[in-house]
Amino acid sequence: KLTYARTLAVLGDETGLETLLAKVRSYEQWDEGWNYRGMGQFGAALSELDNLLVALGHAGNKKAVPVVLDKLRQLDAQIAFSHHRAVGLALELIGDGSAAEPLAELLNKPGMAGYAHADVQTAIAQGVPGGTNAEQTRRESLRELMLARALYRCGDREGLGEKILREYTQDLRGHLARHAAAVLAEGQAGAAKK
Repeated sequence: KLTYARTLAVLGDETGLETLLAKVRSYEQWDEGWNYRGMGQFGAALSELDNLLVALGHAGNKKAVPVVLDKLRQLDAQIAFSHHRAVGLALELIGDGSAAEPLAELLNKPGMAGYAHADVQTAIAQGVPGGTNAEQTRRESLRELMLARALYRCGDREGLGEKILREYTQDLRGHLARHAAAVLAEGQAGAAKK
């Protein structure tokens, strides 16, 4: 039943929504997530709970927002990258404005923002250890960028999402800069159009 519910949800059908919501609610804490790795990526990059949250996002029903927000409130800079990505994507896909304030609160937690590399000195300072293959700085930047995108597409909160996206348009890493510029060019309804 859960497999069918998840499959239908990913296809945009909310027939199994209650089954998915019940399963997500059954997780009192996060399961083992995945942390971004630039090299040596083996196995799944999403946990079971991450997959369920992303499916809820694809279903697009606003009834899922409180359940996703319950998981978001357990996040901080120490929690696995995949959990942040799953929550951000789910909320962005649903696009409900009630998610904006909790997303902004998450981005304002210690260690969650400030990872754009606008100049060489910042890139050097944040890239050590690891040099050009530093995983931690890429993980932190990707997490910040994805959550800022979700915040922006959920209506933003005091301009925080847009501010972070604009900072990333100046990032020395061209792929991050181009992505941030594309999100801003699409506007806040960008995820809903897809």
